[in-house]
Amino acid sequence: MNVSALLLTLRKRDRDIAQTMGIKVAQLNRWQKKIQEPSDESFVKIREFVENHILELQKFLN
Repeated sequence: MNVSALLLTLRKRDRDIAQTMGIKVAQLNRWQKKIQEPSDESFVKIREFVENHILELQKFLN
């Protein structure tokens, strides 16, 4: 399947989902974007993970 056919299929899918939910496609797209955005909690976990690994690397190098 080429890219244009895939995009057309996705647009049709989104239109069908929005119609079923009784909303506009733009609102569905906003919801999808919001779901994909990382939360503040995720940023904190990532920062802690990176800091812990930096400390481990520093211990290893010393």
